[in-house]
Amino acid sequence: MILLLAVSGGIAFRHWEEFSSGKPKIAEPQMNRLSVEVTVEPDGNKLDIIQKITGFDHEKTYEAVYPKGISDIFCGSRNTCSETAGGIITLPENGEITFTYSIKAATEHGFLFLDDWLIGIRGVDTWKMKMMITDEKREGGTWAAGLPLKGHEKLDYVDYYVFEGDGSRPALYWENSKLEEIHSEGLLSFFAAGELSLKSVDFGSLGKLSHTIPFSVVCTSRDYELAGEGLLISSCTKSISKNLETKIAWEMLSLKNGTSADKQVMLEVLASLLTGKQAKSQKAQSMVRELKAGLSKDQIQAFLTGFLDDSSRISYKSMDHFLGAAAGMETDFFSENNKRHRGLIPLLFYKTKSLLLNDRKAGKVRVYIHEGKRLYKLLDLLGALGYKAKTKKPDIFLFNKRNESYEFQAESKIYHYNNEEYGVFNFPIVIINGEAYMEENIFQSIFGFRINETESELFLRR
Repeated sequence: MILLLAVSGGIAFRHWEEFSSGKPKIAEPQMNRLSVEVTVEPDGNKLDIIQKITGFDHEKTYEAVYPKGISDIFCGSRNTCSETAGGIITLPENGEITFTYSIKAATEHGFLFLDDWLIGIRGVDTWKMKMMITDEKREGGTWAAGLPLKGHEKLDYVDYYVFEGDGSRPALYWENSKLEEIHSEGLLSFFAAGELSLKSVDFGSLGKLSHTIPFSVVCTSRDYELAGEGLLISSCTKSISKNLETKIAWEMLSLKNGTSADKQVMLEVLASLLTGKQAKSQKAQSMVRELKAGLSKDQIQAFLTGFLDDSSRISYKSMDHFLGAAAGMETDFFSENNKRHRGLIPLLFYKTKSLLLNDRKAGKVRVYIHEGKRLYKLLDLLGALGYKAKTKKPDIFLFNKRNESYEFQAESKIYHYNNEEYGVFNFPIVIINGEAYMEENIFQSIFGFRINETESELFLRR
């Protein structure tokens, strides 16, 4: 059987070398990466698989990661692979290795879905992949995968499929009905058994994701939803709902950036901004409202374009960078809201400027912008001006310098100067994330400073 598979795979490979379907090709980065060729042949209730990996560096040690449920594993020239041995790979001199194995693939319910079925290499997130399926057993059915379909040809008693692109462990799906590719946008493809309306889909947003992220959506008449790497199976026989569009955006973002728990809120926010659909969690909903209130539509679009055009994995820090670039200032909005157990930290933009007190350098200070108002963090600004700070209670702040003393309390229009009470029309301080901020005009009135500035400097004079 192993020899027969090798021959069948060779035939399929040569047959499809000459096939061209006009599909968009994924741009290859200018660096050496592992390449994988996978040949799949269904055989009853199992799949027989040959997985050839090339491009190994002889100066490195590699460890194979085996999926659950595989059997009859051989490495290279029929050497038995041992998962108990730690999966360390002994490479031949040509820098490539071939795994031959089988995996259970029962289809008694009329479909098959595999998400963890390929052998991986620990530490390798993505590789160039070509997958060929030679199916002589399942007539009348259709295969789909989490890689772009390069070609499909139905011959007498045999179906040939070739999928090709960048991936790691793309999901694999089969169902016992005929599916056709009805639309493709970049590397995003839709498959369905009949007519499917895509009028409601915002390809302006999903299309930008699809330039770098290969993804396939299979609309089935079956009542289930399945998701794996690069592949989403959903019940959508007539049209794509807004909920499904959001799900597609979420899965594509997760595929590019990972699904670790600390990224969940950020991915929710991005998916919501891309599709216009409400985010799931309360935290993400609040962040989206804050962004829409603090940014213009053009700024939000510039922010989305920034991260969509970036090929690297996003982080809270990089999101702050793209957000700041769109607004023309700096921000820590995503980083400050990283902790899911925290409440919402408001959207603050800032510019860092050199501080000059009576024309003498006094360090640097941030000028914050919040809801169109200019704010200063009191601890930083007064500290640079020589005041000593003390917190009496969580909501009482004291500042002292020589013969001056100030006391402020949150949500109080009364403050104390040298132990005497004074009142103002608005709350003199605003508490944001436990820190006391003061509006610029109130600061000038209470502390008696005149403030002027240039693009890079802030001048305080008394």
